[in-house]
Amino acid sequence: MKNQKPNYSYKKPELTNGDLVTPVRFYSSRVKPGLDGRDTINEAVYFSFAKVSPPSMKDIELATNVKMTARTTIRIRDPLDAYQPSTKDLVVIEDSREKGRFWKIVAIRPDYDDRNVLVVVIGGPQNER
Repeated sequence: MKNQKPNYSYKKPELTNGDLVTPVRFYSSRVKPGLDGRDTINEAVYFSFAKVSPPSMKDIELATNVKMTARTTIRIRDPLDAYQPSTKDLVVIEDSREKGRFWKIVAIRPDYDDRNVLVVVIGGPQNER
């Protein structure tokens, strides 16, 4: 009898359309034209569906290094040239539990297991609850 070895192979996790159920909208903030120059306007620049999940320990540590609190991690399909998220942009999770709250982008990174996905960590200042 031959010695049968188990066949182990890495199967990368895939993000399917069934996982992307929460609508998110990205906003760019700019100075409102006028005499004052201190008011800002949030302009919608990109809309997508995302998988929303609690932040991982890696995301929490990353946010702590920039004096922010990681609240949520969202995974979106990589928009390629259509839109490139920036840490200066804001995100609104369009869910009834979020009530249109603007979140700051803490960090953006590609998902190395799935090349078609961007991981966006969102949160706010550490003293904000």
